[in-house]
Amino acid sequence: MKSFIKKFVAVVTVIAGVFGMSATQAFAATSLNNHPSDFATVRVSNYTASPGSSGTWLSSVNAAADQIVSVGIYYHNNGSENATNMRIKFTSPQTSPSSASHTVSAQVYADNASSVSGSATVNVIGGSQSLAFIPTGVYWYPNQGSTIQTLPAGQNGSELFTSNGLNLGTITPGWSSQGSLVVQFRVSNTGGSGQAPTATTQSASANETSATLNGTYDMNGVAGNTWFEWGTSPSNLNNNTPTQSQTAGSFGSMSATASGLDDNTTYYFRACAEQNSGTYAGQDFCGSTLNFTTDDAGGNGGSNVQVTTVSADDVDESSAELVGDLTNVGSGSVTRWFEWDTNSSDVSNGDGNTLSVSGTTSSTGQFTRTLSGLNDGTTYYFRACAEDNSNDDDCGSVRSFTTDDNNGGPVDGDEPDVTTLSAYGIGSSVATMNGYYDANGSSTDVWFEWGRTSSLGNSTAHQGKGNTQGNMTYQFTGLSANTTYFYRAVASNDEGTDRGSIMSFKTTSTGGVTPIVDGTFLRLQIENGEEQVSRGDELDYEVIWENISGRDLENVIIKIDMPRQVVITDATDGKIDKKDNMVVLNLGDLDKGDEGNMTISVRVKGGDDEDAVIAQATAAFDHPTIEDTTQVNAVAYDSDEYDANGSAFGASLFGLFDGNIAGLLLIILLVVLIILIARKQFMDSKDRKATRGNAIAAPIAQDGMEANNGGYRPYRPTPVQ
Repeated sequence: MKSFIKKFVAVVTVIAGVFGMSATQAFAATSLNNHPSDFATVRVSNYTASPGSSGTWLSSVNAAADQIVSVGIYYHNNGSENATNMRIKFTSPQTSPSSASHTVSAQVYADNASSVSGSATVNVIGGSQSLAFIPTGVYWYPNQGSTIQTLPAGQNGSELFTSNGLNLGTITPGWSSQGSLVVQFRVSNTGGSGQAPTATTQSASANETSATLNGTYDMNGVAGNTWFEWGTSPSNLNNNTPTQSQTAGSFGSMSATASGLDDNTTYYFRACAEQNSGTYAGQDFCGSTLNFTTDDAGGNGGSNVQVTTVSADDVDESSAELVGDLTNVGSGSVTRWFEWDTNSSDVSNGDGNTLSVSGTTSSTGQFTRTLSGLNDGTTYYFRACAEDNSNDDDCGSVRSFTTDDNNGGPVDGDEPDVTTLSAYGIGSSVATMNGYYDANGSSTDVWFEWGRTSSLGNSTAHQGKGNTQGNMTYQFTGLSANTTYFYRAVASNDEGTDRGSIMSFKTTSTGGVTPIVDGTFLRLQIENGEEQVSRGDELDYEVIWENISGRDLENVIIKIDMPRQVVITDATDGKIDKKDNMVVLNLGDLDKGDEGNMTISVRVKGGDDEDAVIAQATAAFDHPTIEDTTQVNAVAYDSDEYDANGSAFGASLFGLFDGNIAGLLLIILLVVLIILIARKQFMDSKDRKATRGNAIAAPIAQDGMEANNGGYRPYRPTPVQ
């Protein structure tokens, strides 16, 4: 990890214009994208060939069939007034007909600024192909940031191809508010003579009577359907899950439930896809066949000990953390262990190696053990097991993990770090999962694992982040109302894979609010003024809010989730929830222009060296113009680095003090000794000064002067998609 972590505010750093401006000022002309240091208004990059690379944005790019092209549209208000209703729209079509070359054109304009235009070229390799807009491929990077933010006012990107365009709201002048919109297109022949659909089968998660089947799909430019086939033998997959309709430009994760299964039985399954038209219409394209084994109910109807195997965590070249979940303790105390091997059959038959968990328990919950001394680049199989006092035992389904391949290099390189953060924007069918990652010097992919149980079992599409650090989010749609979902953030590079802790959220009831994330209504900030923290440090987090919407906001609630490495000691406002380590502040109604702040005091209790220490503030309030059912969220962060070697003296003193009278006495003696030494040095210094002749005057720096480091060069954002 870098020696410092830059402070960032991921969603809500949009600053409204100068307060109190007159109507004449509001409609004064401003200018866009005409500074000599500005990027070109439209640039392109071959996302498939260089995912996440910021060095491949060009005026022309080559791409083959089925590759994804990213179009970056840059905006910068370099005038002196706010740009009102900043809009972006394409002047080229949403889907271009088959051709060997495509010109992509777009405009950026505002109510009080003239339009600026740009274009870029996509050259097709290997013959003519069409170029089709991907509806799910619109990413906004406001405020010179490198983190994707939700489009304002509930827009989804389709507005880019309308006469009014996509409205980004008010953009203040200056470098800090510059940004970009990345829009993805797929090179493919939508006429039906292009590529066949693809389906990839992924691991399933199972209990005694049902399983969640997982996979990924790519329709390759033609609308169609996806489904799973399953059965009790690989040659007899005679059951199908219901088909799911997919649009022409869609690709990503797919999952379905197979129910009514027998316990302790092995089932086989595969993911499938078909196109509705064209050369491959009606043909089934299926992934490889995988298997899973349902849990053993033990013939007791679920009344005795029950355990579930959870995905392995912290997998690197030579070790992995095995995870189990005890869901029923049965009779009395329970003994837990893991069975593992490189042969899945040996694990299923109970002939694998055993890794014991120390002690017994009478409580449900997860348990872990680290398995070390493993070979790199090797697949291992494992399952969690438990036995109660009545000798009733149970083992979860067999799961697998593959250790990282160090390619002949040293073990334990700089694998990425990732932290799972609280979800926000939670409605009856939507939610935004949240996390923070640090690539630690190597090109890194990030994603989320999720599911309806702590076993997870599903994955979002991977996002290439390059060698960067920052916030990671994924907005889910189509969720079930009033349902608990579990998730965690994951990051992986050539040196290893890191997984954050498993967190959960619960969707609201049907007919509840529809949340959106928008930073143009409320400015929210959280900051502690530090970049590194250590055990024993006393920190003050200042939370600042300001209504910049120009309207009154109602039912404003701010929730501040504090890092796991700290304990809350005081808060100047709000209610402290020590169990969940958070503070909740109910502001009620916030009039336009109103602002406020509060301070949360914490003590750092410990952590792992170089871990990210992240505080998250989330505000929720009623939408000021959309009545009844729309709720707005604003989110802000403070991120520091934990230094296990910092404040060593202070940490040692705190260690002695905690519940240790002898340690307290030693601290008092040390303080007295320090005072005596300081007093003696002062007296010696006083004696020396009395014997000196003339005092030597030191130069005094002029107040307010700063060194000139060669001139100011503004930061300019580069989209990472």
